[in-house]
Amino acid sequence: MVKLDITKTYGVFGKANSGKTTWIKEHIAQLDPQDLWIFDYNRYDFIEWLEVCDHLWLNDTGTPEEAQLFMEAAYSKKNNPDDPKEVPRSDWTFVVLEEADNYIPRQLPGIKRFVNTARNRNIGFIVSAKRPKSVPPIYRTRFDYLVVFHSTLPEDIEYVTEWMGYKVGSDEHRMIDGLMRSMTQGEYFVCDLNNGAVSEVMKLDLGKQPEREGSFKAGEHGQMPEAPGSINAAPVGKE
Repeated sequence: MVKLDITKTYGVFGKANSGKTTWIKEHIAQLDPQDLWIFDYNRYDFIEWLEVCDHLWLNDTGTPEEAQLFMEAAYSKKNNPDDPKEVPRSDWTFVVLEEADNYIPRQLPGIKRFVNTARNRNIGFIVSAKRPKSVPPIYRTRFDYLVVFHSTLPEDIEYVTEWMGYKVGSDEHRMIDGLMRSMTQGEYFVCDLNNGAVSEVMKLDLGKQPEREGSFKAGEHGQMPEAPGSINAAPVGKE
């Protein structure tokens, strides 16, 4: 399994029960729990972190205002460094925003500030949602990676296509459409938004429980996998 880069930002999208939460749990299990801030919208998805993570927030009201309070709390714990690139990875915080469909679209001031500038305060994050279109267009440039699971709504597939830098109606759009519709539970692909590279389809081991590793130290953070090439270079699909 590839290691999560605590200095990066991820959008994880797909229909209910497609594998999003399992992917997140597998990857944050690599982190020191004390580096984590988790907004558990469903109140039980990350309950196993309750005894080890001081910043597990069990959603109470379900309102965007509560999500904003959580983001403001996480945001306030980090000072603004002179240059985030010079901050050791061991000094970064990583935030998980689950079921973001329910609050990201509201664009409350604290939510906008977090998504737009969290990385300037050495905070990486995951935004997880059923619908990629729930993320407003003004936020799209704040993400490094898309992790895409099964989805069938044409408007969401079109949105992902545009987010990846391709035109709706293009050959790439048709490829992405076929891929998102055909993937089964636990299957996903990753798009590196910084260079347009797209991974092969990968599959989660849904029967395996993630084991939390030791704390992250400077130099231990890996990148997402090098993709075999961009969509332009080679078709993306299953083996």
